[in-house]
Amino acid sequence: MHSGLLAFGFTWMIVAALIGIVLGAKHDNHLEKLRQYAKEGNLVAYHQDTEAYKAVATAHAHTFLFSVILVLVALILGKLPFPPVVNETIPYVLMCSTVLWTIAALRVIRPLMILADIVFFLIVIGIALGLVVAALP
Repeated sequence: MHSGLLAFGFTWMIVAALIGIVLGAKHDNHLEKLRQYAKEGNLVAYHQDTEAYKAVATAHAHTFLFSVILVLVALILGKLPFPPVVNETIPYVLMCSTVLWTIAALRVIRPLMILADIVFFLIVIGIALGLVVAALP
């Protein structure tokens, strides 16, 4: 088990929860603004506000899910049949891609989100394959 990854995963859950708290605190105001835009017939502002709010909601949800994956990986890291250098590198790559994705999502920087997603997803695929190999007789 990688203690640093485990600690980071739980800490990043707190970050995700804080994003959610901020999102929740803004929710009533967001709905009121949408009602006002609808009354004014301001479709452009309505959609811009909706997209901005949904972007933060997406960041909140994905950040929390990434955290759960980090905790799970921390728990199974010792079961992977990779060389020690790979098992030692995996946590750092996952942590960096998680932070990069969260920051990019909050600022809606799609190229960075895509990069972080690809790196994260490739590592998860590698872990899944490693677990399959380790499970074979």
